[in-house]
Amino acid sequence: MILRGLLPFLVATLLAGAAAAQTKVSVDQAWARATPGAATIGAAYFAIVNPTGSADRVIAISSPIAERAEIHQHYLDGDVMRMRKVPGVDIGPGETVIFKPGGFHLMLVNLRQPLRQGDRFPLTVRFENAGDVHVDVTVLSVGAKGPSS
Repeated sequence: MILRGLLPFLVATLLAGAAAAQTKVSVDQAWARATPGAATIGAAYFAIVNPTGSADRVIAISSPIAERAEIHQHYLDGDVMRMRKVPGVDIGPGETVIFKPGGFHLMLVNLRQPLRQGDRFPLTVRFENAGDVHVDVTVLSVGAKGPSS
């Protein structure tokens, strides 16, 4: 009898948990290119998905594999493509922002070890509202264009 009374509560709790899992900011498809030779700088790319109804902002990124992780953005200045460090990235409600070659990307400065194809390393993306999101980055080949290449 008690179990029958608890069943609707348990089902509602499970469904609420599943819905909450789908309404959190996520970092997906994280990848990096292997570094050639003795390179001390690498780059990482990923997708940030914000299925929530409110905006958020990436305010910091870190990884134990590098001394610093900096958010950079490519932009066109006349006929010249340039790159600049940016303090953060806004993610609107329901938006997906792709960190990719030629756009937003993560510069890994003063690598503590080379990025070798097949390796994985941790990355922490800190959001203004969602807090820290941890993701593993897969290292692809030197010339990779993305996870499907």
